[in-house]
Amino acid sequence: MNRLENIEEMKKHIQQLKNNGEDEAIFNYVKNNIPRHTMHSYMLECNKNNMNNPAIRLSSYRLTYQQFDYEISRYAKGLLAMGIKKGDRVALLLPNLPTSTIIIYALNKIGAISFNIDPSSKPDRIKYFLEKVKISSIICFDKIYGDTIKPNLDFIRGELNIDKILIPTLGDSLNLFEKLIVNLKDKNKIDISTVETSHGKIELISIPELLKNSKYTISYTNPYTEGEIASICHSSGTTGLPKILPSTNENCNFISFQHQLLEDDANWNKIKTMLHILPGFAKFGFTDNMHLGHVFGLELIEVPIFSHEFIIDTMLKCKPNCVIAFPSFCVRLVEDPKYANIDLSFLEEFTYGGGQLTIEQVNKINRFLITHGAHCLLRTGYGLSELDGTCILEDPFTSTKGSCGTDLIGGKGIIIDPNTLKEVPNGEIGELWFTKGSFPVTEFEGHPILNISTYNGEEYLRTGDNFIKNSNGEYFFQGRISNMICRFDGYKVFPSALEQTITSSKYIEDALVTSYYEEEKFGDMTLAYIVLSENSLNISYDIIIEDIIEKIINNRKLSFRDIPRKIKIVNEIPLTKAYKKDYITAKNNGLSGNEITIITNETNIGIESHKIIYPNNFQKIKRNSLHL
Repeated sequence: MNRLENIEEMKKHIQQLKNNGEDEAIFNYVKNNIPRHTMHSYMLECNKNNMNNPAIRLSSYRLTYQQFDYEISRYAKGLLAMGIKKGDRVALLLPNLPTSTIIIYALNKIGAISFNIDPSSKPDRIKYFLEKVKISSIICFDKIYGDTIKPNLDFIRGELNIDKILIPTLGDSLNLFEKLIVNLKDKNKIDISTVETSHGKIELISIPELLKNSKYTISYTNPYTEGEIASICHSSGTTGLPKILPSTNENCNFISFQHQLLEDDANWNKIKTMLHILPGFAKFGFTDNMHLGHVFGLELIEVPIFSHEFIIDTMLKCKPNCVIAFPSFCVRLVEDPKYANIDLSFLEEFTYGGGQLTIEQVNKINRFLITHGAHCLLRTGYGLSELDGTCILEDPFTSTKGSCGTDLIGGKGIIIDPNTLKEVPNGEIGELWFTKGSFPVTEFEGHPILNISTYNGEEYLRTGDNFIKNSNGEYFFQGRISNMICRFDGYKVFPSALEQTITSSKYIEDALVTSYYEEEKFGDMTLAYIVLSENSLNISYDIIIEDIIEKIINNRKLSFRDIPRKIKIVNEIPLTKAYKKDYITAKNNGLSGNEITIITNETNIGIESHKIIYPNNFQKIKRNSLHL
């Protein structure tokens, strides 16, 4: 693995500071030594001695880093010929393909700004993005053009004055033979030519045409300028309109830089290939997957189809050393009988993010990894799109079970009481405030986009997440503040803590905790979605519910008031497009009348009794099936 020349010296200096207990000095040292590079030049600098190593692959299409950069330069000249220039904001609606990654680096090379948009977005949301960010050019994958861009052509030509749209295809990321096969099978090929709108013509440009035009264009490489915007991503927008999140080159490079400064991990020294799963519109996919992989000189195996089965099948076929995934993928891998006998001996690093797994789920996944030959345990952490990716990372071998780990070098968090706005002692719950050596962009188009507060003279991002921090500096996630449930009696229920306890039952595979309005109480009560495990087959529901109640009562960190009033049994937990638990949808779905009700006779010191009430026609003994 190649690194910047002074990385090893920096690591030695950081270790000296760590031995002296100078945490603040470490933070300032990293902050003052951020590499002064654009994304593209940083990637090249880190790989200058690795140019013959493989960089990217899809099927039999493979490029070395030398070929990769050659293509980046060709595309950059083609984009210039298309009229795209430094500072232009370019909308990208692209799946994970070699062409997509080349385009991102090519735009950065000429100083244009890539705005990665979720390709599955509906036309109205696409229009919102294009208008909000004041897009000057569009690059759209051919298979999604008709559903996303075509309905907005009048707006694009009339209001944005865009007269050219670049249309990449799958064939552009394949070798000649594979391209011919794909083209022969493609019965829904769009006509890449000129389209008419009520405001004039729009020229659709193919990649071959773009590269043809590049021959007649003078090359240009944008020099590094401090604080220059390099990319824009967006949040999922599950609570309303999505946030627009711009990042500088420093922001985009910082995650990779932090990982370079970590103490050597034996597994990482063995990693040559990485599965590129995560989408580029999310910061976790953009900085922690795509860019980090190329900075570390890995070969990225592109996964253009975002489905569990396709991802797992690609992993088993291509055998990557490193997989960075999301919670539901990890669960599917170990639960699907189809994968019961797979060989994972190629795996050296397995990390997940974008949501939380329970301790029981992590333990089950780790047992699966060990018994199937993997050379690693599941790693997790914590990060935010607003902070450009990962902020906290665990060591799966040494970290306390249930923790997200500790601050990455160059970042620091504090736990704040939201009422007093003072830091709380270790072991007490509060809101996580976080700062980094590369602080995020706080405004867009003159408007604040982040919740920033000052503490002891330093700016922090208020994450909106509840955490507990122990004396070792480890963080324990307690749930979103916005997800916290305030019962009718004022008691606060923290969904994440309750979900962890519910899923500690051997009968429960997964859980989501939300609330509903209880008319009899004139306030909110707790509703738990549960997914049953294989252990629940032919088990009485009475036994399952009693087990949940017992585990809540016996948990010293919970109260009898945490016992859910309603339990809804489902086949799967609702998820957002980013594969996080979708609390908004769960709450909005409300009650259907098929929920199990738990009536508790509560006193000030506990519950005197409880009873379980089932809806009409509810079978107490499960059928030999999990499909309800």
